[in-house]
Amino acid sequence: MSGTRRDHDHWSDVASEWIEWARAPSHDAFWAYRPALSEFVGKGTGDALEVGCGEGRVSRLLKERGYRVTATDTVEVFVAAAREVEFGRPL
Repeated sequence: MSGTRRDHDHWSDVASEWIEWARAPSHDAFWAYRPALSEFVGKGTGDALEVGCGEGRVSRLLKERGYRVTATDTVEVFVAAAREVEFGRPL
C-alpha cells in the first residue's frame, strides 16, 4: 500500500472525529492564528484553490475575505462537511 493510500485510509477512518475537533473554537492553533491569516490574505476578489481542504475552515475564511474558493480533498466525508457548512445542508 502506498503512503498516499495509507494517508487517505487514515483520514477516511478519523474524518468525523477531525471534523468535530477542527470545528471546536480555540481547540487548536488555527483559532490563535486565524486573525493573522485573515489579515495576511487580505480582501480578495479573485479565485483561490484549497487542496486538502479537510472540513473547510480555511476555505470559509478565504470566502469571508471575498475570494471565490474551490476546495478539494480526497476524502469525500470532508468535502461533504465543507459543503454542508457552505450551503447549510448536505449536498
